[in-house]
Amino acid sequence: MEHSLQTKEEFAMRRLVAIPSAALFLGIATMVLAASNRHVTADFTPLASNGISGNVVITESPQGGTNLRLQLKGLQPGTDYVSQHFTSQSCQFEAPSDQNLVATFRPNPSGMAIVTTKLGVDLTQIGSISVRPVSDQTVSACATIPQ
Repeated sequence: MEHSLQTKEEFAMRRLVAIPSAALFLGIATMVLAASNRHVTADFTPLASNGISGNVVITESPQGGTNLRLQLKGLQPGTDYVSQHFTSQSCQFEAPSDQNLVATFRPNPSGMAIVTTKLGVDLTQIGSISVRPVSDQTVSACATIPQ
């Protein structure tokens, strides 16, 4: 009989330990999910018959802002390019400024470029990203960012 009583006491103790353990596990899982970075990928569409293509990966930073990685091909070697972000999803032209400049870059001799940068804006504030030659005001490619 004493053995049976110990088993019930052990069962009650295990239950008391299991409930806080489960609550702790759920709390940690919630914090991990809340801290995980949201990211999206979008393809660049050429807006002229220039052959520019590629994609952009945007990841929210836990410290605020977003990290961007542009991978482009079909660029003109020896040409300087500028990339801008817009709140609209149409890459409507705006003059480059500190507020919407992503990066200025030059492709390698094969016409490819990989650009990584950090912006001080949230992912929800980026509707599209453009690529154009610095010497030209015409957008050559546009990536519409899914929200």
